Amino acid sequence: MLENIINLIKTKKNILLFGDLVIDKYIEISSNRLSSETIIPVMKQENEYSFLGCAGNVGKIINEFNCNVFLLTCIGKNNKIIKNICLNEKINIDYSFFLENYNQTKKRYINNNQQYFRVDNYDIFDFNKYKFKIQKKFLTCLDNNKIDILIISDYELGFCNNLKYIIKIARERNIKIVIDPHGYKLEKYKGCNVFKPNKKELQQLSGFKISNNSDLIKCAKKIKEEINTELIISTL
Repeated sequence: MLENIINLIKTKKNILLFGDLVIDKYIEISSNRLSSETIIPVMKQENEYSFLGCAGNVGKIINEFNCNVFLLTCIGKNNKIIKNICLNEKINIDYSFFLENYNQTKKRYINNNQQYFRVDNYDIFDFNKYKFKIQKKFLTCLDNNKIDILIISDYELGFCNNLKYIIKIARERNIKIVIDPHGYKLEKYKGCNVFKPNKKELQQLSGFKISNNSDLIKCAKKIKEEINTELIISTL
């Protein structure tokens, strides 16, 4: 098995990553006094760092395994930051969808190496409004590149709301489909090759509570039959 994995990594793959994207901003803050108006600390911003989140983080990890990553997602107001990060991470965004007024930011405020609080400012993407443009970009990417694997990274932010066409075309072209799911809508993942939920997602998608390994296997079998997938890999 180990030899097979090593040989797989040695062979450079073209991966099409389809899914939701956010910018994770980490803001370091500090305080050395309390407010004179009420008993709360007065915080001062020290440093700020930006990283790709959701599907973007998946792309960064995949790059460690000798792959060419093509990211198809929606890129909004933070397009300059995203372009620079993708350039540095060697993630291709030529086929992504750009939407000028689209918000996709999560800000995490860090104090003494602990997350103090988080502020989310992201929009839910209206997939049906732009689906034909996205489908066209998807087909163009497949036509221009020999894609080996399609990874769908769903974080329930809208970009993966309707996957029927995407999965259908990938299957017609014999492209292996790996899905990282979220939420409760199991039907939209039907037809994938590999399904990778965590324990919580297994419970949500199967409708069963998992208390032990027998329950885990029961949930996985139910989902496997319903979406006709070859393999389920669950993280606990």
